[in-house]
Amino acid sequence: MDKLLLTLYFIFLAPSPTESGFYVPHLPSRRYVQEGDINLGALFPISSYSTTKACGDGLRSTSILQFVEALVYSVNEINNNSNILPNITLGFAILDDCLKETTTIAQSLSFVPEPQSCQETCANNTKMTSTPRYDVVGVVGSLKSSNSIAAASLLGPIQIPQVSYSSTSDELSNKELYPYFLRVVPPDEFQAEAIVGLIAHYSWSYISIVYTEGSYGELGYKNIKRLTDSRGICIGSANMVSEGSGSKDYTEIAKDLLDNLNARVVIVFAGPTQTKGLFTALKELGLTNYFIFIGSDAWAKRIKLLGDVWDVGLGAFTVSFYSREDPLYTDYFKTIRPEADVRNPWFREFWGKHFKCSFDSVISPCNVDDVLSFENGFKAISTVTPVMDAVSTFAKAIDSLLKDNCPLADSATARDCISGPLLLEYLKNTTFSGRNGLIRFDANGNALGSYIIDQLITGSPYAQGRVATYDAFTKQLTMDGEVTFEHVTNFGTHHPESICSRQCGIGEFLIQQELSCCWLCKSCRSNEMVTNNGTSCESCPMFEWPELETDLKSCSPIPPVTIDWSEPFAIMLVTFSFIGIVLAISILVFYIKYNESSFIKASSRDLSYFMLTGVCIGYLTVFGMVTKPETWSCKMVFFCFCISFTCIYGPLLTRTIRIYRIFESGKKSNKRPRFIGSKTQIVIAMLFVFGQVAISIVFVLWYSPEATRTMQVPTQKYVELSCNMPLAGLISFLSYNILLVLTCTYFAFRTRKLPDNFNESRFISMCVYTTLVIWLAFIPTYFTAGREYLKTVSLAIALILNSTVVLLFLYLPKIYATIYLLEHNSRVFSKATRSFNLTTMSGQSVNKIEPVSVA
Repeated sequence: MDKLLLTLYFIFLAPSPTESGFYVPHLPSRRYVQEGDINLGALFPISSYSTTKACGDGLRSTSILQFVEALVYSVNEINNNSNILPNITLGFAILDDCLKETTTIAQSLSFVPEPQSCQETCANNTKMTSTPRYDVVGVVGSLKSSNSIAAASLLGPIQIPQVSYSSTSDELSNKELYPYFLRVVPPDEFQAEAIVGLIAHYSWSYISIVYTEGSYGELGYKNIKRLTDSRGICIGSANMVSEGSGSKDYTEIAKDLLDNLNARVVIVFAGPTQTKGLFTALKELGLTNYFIFIGSDAWAKRIKLLGDVWDVGLGAFTVSFYSREDPLYTDYFKTIRPEADVRNPWFREFWGKHFKCSFDSVISPCNVDDVLSFENGFKAISTVTPVMDAVSTFAKAIDSLLKDNCPLADSATARDCISGPLLLEYLKNTTFSGRNGLIRFDANGNALGSYIIDQLITGSPYAQGRVATYDAFTKQLTMDGEVTFEHVTNFGTHHPESICSRQCGIGEFLIQQELSCCWLCKSCRSNEMVTNNGTSCESCPMFEWPELETDLKSCSPIPPVTIDWSEPFAIMLVTFSFIGIVLAISILVFYIKYNESSFIKASSRDLSYFMLTGVCIGYLTVFGMVTKPETWSCKMVFFCFCISFTCIYGPLLTRTIRIYRIFESGKKSNKRPRFIGSKTQIVIAMLFVFGQVAISIVFVLWYSPEATRTMQVPTQKYVELSCNMPLAGLISFLSYNILLVLTCTYFAFRTRKLPDNFNESRFISMCVYTTLVIWLAFIPTYFTAGREYLKTVSLAIALILNSTVVLLFLYLPKIYATIYLLEHNSRVFSKATRSFNLTTMSGQSVNKIEPVSVA
């Protein structure tokens, strides 16, 4: 988390001399902003969760709008109250965190103060489309504990106080990590006490638990585990789910509960989304009247979100912190209408979803005169009142701060009087009678209170009746309602038993606990087999994996993965290589046919044939890379890979030096330079190639490239069979050939001022420049590729591109000139040829059609 935050800071917040703000792509564009003299930020999970994007495409639920409007209602109520913050307007900026930690961090960046160095120089800069920045003194939110942790990790270091209305994770009580975090609800530690107290009341000794991934669920589970161990209660099954868990995951969890039928009590310490997924899986398995569920506050007051599977939880005990409905707020919410000028950007979508209508459709158009009521499915949520208490906490703390430190402050100067550390002290010392009782904070920034335990019973279609109360101050559980177990099969009105006994499943090993009632079953890691009669786990040898046929008690070899001829990448590489070979052969045939053409002669035809050999070797090497690796083929591929490049750029360098010497000599005299004959040039090119051949032979013999298996991640069932290209061999190859290319580039640059009609050096320049770009891109791609498969593909692509560039820049122009200029304009060509001689570089006229021919 710290690394992520630090990265985000330097990417988006590091000041620059020309730009202000930051830009985070794909964040929700809808924001609810009402600016005031002093502003509060707010985070609500409004949009649905997405595993692939920052946010989903629609509202997470219609109920969340009651939370949003509760903040708006509370702010307006404070602004209309002359006894608090008189003559000062409180504003807000509401952002959507989509119930996702990364989105929460990105949205919280909008609350980060602008760097002081940029306030004057960047104020009028509009060149960059940046994420808006809001000047806030504090932040209300978020709903989920893991989201609040994400926000607190960013807001705490920059000293912006945060007050949550729903996050109850015990991790947030750590003031060393989250010094600027407070909440108006009690922490999960007391909720766990209420749950275990209820279990102990009925003498249940063996239970199961399903908890959500993240701080809320994982710490909740730890608290319950600690308390149950102390009371002699065993946990038979513990499963973790996440926001992105699918139906298959829930089915597996449901089956795990089915394997622990004696643990009839199941604690669901998760949100309504995960609870609905679990209930759906249980219903599909026919387990609708067997388990007794105890639900945490995350779904206790959100039974509506369970949809048509709520009946699976019939009889469930739900624990929630005490909160009560505000009738005045409920009346206010019912009066909001989705007119065109409504300020809440999500309200029209809420209206359409609630009434199942559309503002853009004529089939089922929305009617703005409809009224929210119980008959059409609207239900007031009592848990929104902590949002109002959070806003009131900020307002009263700010009011006290201004009265004590800046009594003469007005709307223009009040903001300058507020600092994060000072406001935090006033928040901690704030005490008032809120909508849910007395609000006061302990040393950890927690507001203590009471928990209500309801039971889900039938109604219209369901209802929740209070059966018990747990006081966090006195730690007393009081049963003050009627409890029924009629929904539980074979038990009637008597409370059912939940005792300990089960066998460990496949891939699990047994850990005997101190308590005699029970033992725990833990899953082995994915690469471990069960040993010692199911009492321990042992890692499989490298390149092996636990075998399912033996219940993960033995290991078998993992079939290695290679590039298959039927794979898209293989088909693409082979196709392009084949096309390249056909093109190279066609060019060879053309060159042979027009062997005596002046254009062919001018291109150093012997060296051109040499280079075509290197091109074909490069294309053919790709076929070797696609075949299944074997030791002999790996050596051959490595050797051909090295030689193909040198066979191209050794002759090309020879040609480039030859051109340079000819024209440099022509400037000084009419004497023909030495060593520019065809045979001499072939010998020079062969020397360059023999140098690479010698190096390659040494490395093939010394390091011996061979087919090897690699397993990058021991806990992942993935083994690759590939050619082990020695690093030293690759470095020597790259060094030698890049030296050839750079030298060629140098001479191509030196001949850039040749006569305009002499295009040879220009095409060589374009060829070597493009080659440099290809290999500069290839080198980091190859060495940073995480898998051998990608390395092989990148190597093959580089070879194909390298050979293709040579054909495009050095051969096709000659073919074009030969066909269209030689044959169709032979008269002009013949005249130009006769006028050319080696004295042209001394100032005489030059050939206007073709390059110099010295072959």
